[in-house]
Amino acid sequence: MRPWRTLIRRHSRWLLVLVTGMMIPIITNLASSWLEMTVGRTPNRLLQLLAVGAFAALALWVVSVVLREKQEPLVLVPRDARPPRMPGLIALVGKGKPGEKEDIERQAAARAIRYHLGDDAAAGAGEGAALKVCWLVASAGEKGSIGVAREIRKLCEKPGCTIEVREVGNAFSVQDTYDIVQKIYNQEIYGAKFAELGLSPEQIICDFTGGTAPMTAGMVLACGQYRPMQYMTGRPARDGEPEIASVPLLIEFRPTRRRIQRAGGEEAH
Repeated sequence: MRPWRTLIRRHSRWLLVLVTGMMIPIITNLASSWLEMTVGRTPNRLLQLLAVGAFAALALWVVSVVLREKQEPLVLVPRDARPPRMPGLIALVGKGKPGEKEDIERQAAARAIRYHLGDDAAAGAGEGAALKVCWLVASAGEKGSIGVAREIRKLCEKPGCTIEVREVGNAFSVQDTYDIVQKIYNQEIYGAKFAELGLSPEQIICDFTGGTAPMTAGMVLACGQYRPMQYMTGRPARDGEPEIASVPLLIEFRPTRRRIQRAGGEEAH
């Protein structure tokens, strides 16, 4: 049923035009016959006919407006596959064009922050702000993403939500990002600055969409199988296709048990 619903929502305007085009000739023929039979005898029926026509046109306009307003942005991730809005977020930051607001807003880290703040198009009824603290992990240097991270902080930080920036010395070192993420989980959340928030590791989610491949690997290894992770999806409108809203996909995995082949064909676990 979902593909049909999506197809109907995407082409609702054209379907409305088609139905309207089919109904207008029918209504016109019926009205002409009625008018021919009654207008000579009861002129008041003409006013009734005009009133009915005006009401039908108004009803079609209202239906069009309602369909347009209820049409949700196309998404790749259903609601039950998205993470809950978390009070803590650690997000990798990729390169961008510092100073260009539009480019900064399209950054996966910025959209992840807005999701957990409840400040995005994916916010549902009753889903308010949850994010209290965010750590942006960016690569250092002139060609790094540290400048973009600072721009995101300026754009997204608001009362009740603190955004911290952490630098990775080597963007192509798995170890550097691993160490930063581990330090946040094991030390910073319990330090004097954030202790009053009472955060536990299960309340902090890692977004590995941005950054280099080694930075992603370092974050994933630091999270392991117990700390929650997410990946941002979506794309802007292009080639006549509608925009796909940028929402996170909750990443979950369970390591398989190791199988060791023994002599004789037996397996040990």
